[in-house]
Amino acid sequence: MLYTRFSPVSPNKWEVSTPTKSTKPIATVTRRKGHCSVKITVDRALNREELAVLSLFMQEHEQAA
Repeated sequence: MLYTRFSPVSPNKWEVSTPTKSTKPIATVTRRKGHCSVKITVDRALNREELAVLSLFMQEHEQAA
């Protein structure tokens, strides 16, 4: 099981982090005009679980808009 934290930076922006030794977030999710976009902020490929969590979060926030 992957623990992922979505910290709100502003009403339409979240920093995504996982419990690793690095304090740098793995991604930033932004919602504009009802659509979400993601910017990966780490220098590695995200694994399947991380991508699935990001996708689900974005889908939920697009439907809520």
